Amino acid sequence: MFSEINLLNTLLFFAVTAIIPFILVAGTSFAKVSIVLAIIKNAFGSSGIPPLSVLTALAIIISFFIMAPVAEEIADNVKESADLSRISSKDSKYSPSEDNEKNISRLKLLYDAAYPPIHSFLKANTPKDEIDFYSGLTKKSNNKKIEARVLFMAFASSQFLTAIMTGILILLPFLMIDLIVGTTLTALGLTNIPVV
Repeated sequence: MFSEINLLNTLLFFAVTAIIPFILVAGTSFAKVSIVLAIIKNAFGSSGIPPLSVLTALAIIISFFIMAPVAEEIADNVKESADLSRISSKDSKYSPSEDNEKNISRLKLLYDAAYPPIHSFLKANTPKDEIDFYSGLTKKSNNKKIEARVLFMAFASSQFLTAIMTGILILLPFLMIDLIVGTTLTALGLTNIPVV
């Protein structure tokens, strides 16, 4: 019995750990920032400078800055719910057979405390037409409560599209400079100058 509880706890731990990178990429601005930084890197025309690790570190730092208010709200909610669970657990006696149920209830309590700030952030930063589109794909007409999977997909696709549009807008001045310099050099007959 004890080994089954440990096995279930271990599987639950690995399942939650496997979901965390997906949530961090799909539920934050990391993807948008990293795409825009990659387009800026390509706009400079250099393949190795800055290195990919530097761009990833910059994307993580900028994403932390953007997501800091949401993280603070999550921390406050989790702290309040942990205090409430400690107060209620002091009254009950502990038994090893209930350990698995307590872990599941703690995860549910953590989810209930952490999801509302994430939900409000995702909903505020996702266009309504994207949410409606993905809600239509799920064939559910309940618009009052948006499912997490719909909201994450709508947010991720809108972040990708916004990143591409932002990258193109940043890339246009570089393209114009390249065209002007190339046209001027061709008009002057300096076509043998190597392009870096």
